[in-house]
Amino acid sequence: MRDMLEARIAGERDPRRLAGLARGAMKAKHAALVEALTGRFDDHHAELARMLLDQIDTLNAQIARLTTRIDDLLVTIIDERSDPVPSDDQDAARDESGLTTIERLDEIPGVGRAAAQIILAEVGPDMTVFPRPRTWCRGRNCARAPSSPGRSSAAAEPARATPTSRECSARPPPQPPRQTPSSANATGE
Repeated sequence: MRDMLEARIAGERDPRRLAGLARGAMKAKHAALVEALTGRFDDHHAELARMLLDQIDTLNAQIARLTTRIDDLLVTIIDERSDPVPSDDQDAARDESGLTTIERLDEIPGVGRAAAQIILAEVGPDMTVFPRPRTWCRGRNCARAPSSPGRSSAAAEPARATPTSRECSARPPPQPPRQTPSSANATGE
């Protein structure tokens, strides 16, 4: 798609030639591409497309730069089983299994690299600051930890959820109201 846009910006207007630049699965849709690429596209459109592509390239470069910076900072975090790691020594941040903290979190189904970075930024790698599992995630949208027999749930004071924990917490889908036999009769069903 990018090649077709770049060719249009460079002045190519023939839909068949533009469709010939398709790659991968788009090659099989040659006729549909020719039809889609037929129409008005003048120098004004080319100028706007160039500006948008440049903007996309700039944002992608900034994302790559920030991702590298995040990775460098995460290497320096004190792991629960190691000393502070200098940022130039990537191997020292690895545990006995040969994985970094991010890679270990990334192994969890549903947790990708970005989510692992968010977890470490919010919680940190030192889990000893949480005396019980229920103190790790608090708030109305967090799953409750299994209660221990003989312990009162009122003993733990609930903490307020941070804005980020509210956004990241899983919310169950809304359930339709259940009809009881008495309410079904009242509605005439």
